[in-house]
Amino acid sequence: MTEKESQVQYFVELTIFAGKLDEFKKAAQEAISIAATKSKVLGYRFYFNSDGSKCYLLEQYPDSEALLPHIASLQPIVQKVLAVSRVTKFEVFGNLNPKARTTLADFGASIFEYWNGFVR
Repeated sequence: MTEKESQVQYFVELTIFAGKLDEFKKAAQEAISIAATKSKVLGYRFYFNSDGSKCYLLEQYPDSEALLPHIASLQPIVQKVLAVSRVTKFEVFGNLNPKARTTLADFGASIFEYWNGFVR
């Protein structure tokens, strides 16, 4: 498997509770700050719909080994995020090692294994 084929990506959809967008963004900024210090996190991007009721988080890692330390480091912030929102969809794309697969499945992720294609 090539380097790009071993990459793992997340897509997390969150519904933000009414009146909680500012708290959500504050917690998200904390998560971004932590992710930015993790050398193996390739991408960590938040997107909002026009009224701020939905957030889409896209995360990218070089492989499944890189995501486990990131998950562990964010546990306190995840609790803050979940106090002001709920996960409505959590999809993971890539070939995961057994520990990463179990960890993400425990969070309710739908896991899609890489089959074929390319990234430039």
